Amino acid sequence: MTILYYYLPDSATTCFNSCDEMRVSYYDPNIITGHPPKEYFNSHELAKIASFKSTLAMQHHIISRIALKNAVCEFMKERQGKTLAPKNFYCTHDSHGQPLIKTYDPDLVAADSPFISIAHKDRRAVIAVADQPIGVDLEKIEEKSEEFLKLAYTAQEITFLQEANSPEAAIRFWVAKEAVAKKSGLGLQGKPQSFEIIKAKGDILTVATTSVRVVKVETNYLVGWTLT
Repeated sequence: MTILYYYLPDSATTCFNSCDEMRVSYYDPNIITGHPPKEYFNSHELAKIASFKSTLAMQHHIISRIALKNAVCEFMKERQGKTLAPKNFYCTHDSHGQPLIKTYDPDLVAADSPFISIAHKDRRAVIAVADQPIGVDLEKIEEKSEEFLKLAYTAQEITFLQEANSPEAAIRFWVAKEAVAKKSGLGLQGKPQSFEIIKAKGDILTVATTSVRVVKVETNYLVGWTLT
């Protein structure tokens, strides 16, 4: 089972690709300009939020954590019939930066904890929750420099991109690479070319043996998540 949860400001104009897996929720921007909602965060989490030096980083943290808690609660309710309180669990990371769920709630033990992946951009967040390793990414469709393309893509990938002749294609490739790297638990490690796109057909891109679905959300963002 997989839940994809897209969280965006209620002022956004949406234009979603047909995607049954995607659950969409809107937030009131006041939650990131005032005090974060206490029903979601325990005292330790609130202290961490207060420690951010960057306003944007703090806002992305609040948005992504609320989205994560909503998605995990929905997953646990539908998958295992368990009702969780959002403030009774939190997100931490392992030594490689892989997000993990930790809990104060006896109804969510380590063996039951789902796999999660988190991405955020421009005060939006997308969360993937699954019962197997998964990776997700969110990017804005925008032109990339020649220097970026040479660093990010192999010669074969650049040939694919030249044939596509669209800024969107380059971002689709990048989203797929990021999603697969996150699923691995190690990230790109500064070697994006090692996650080479070997096939691209419609919304499905293939990196080695892993398939990634990449769809447009709103008018200028792409979300991608691993399928296998």
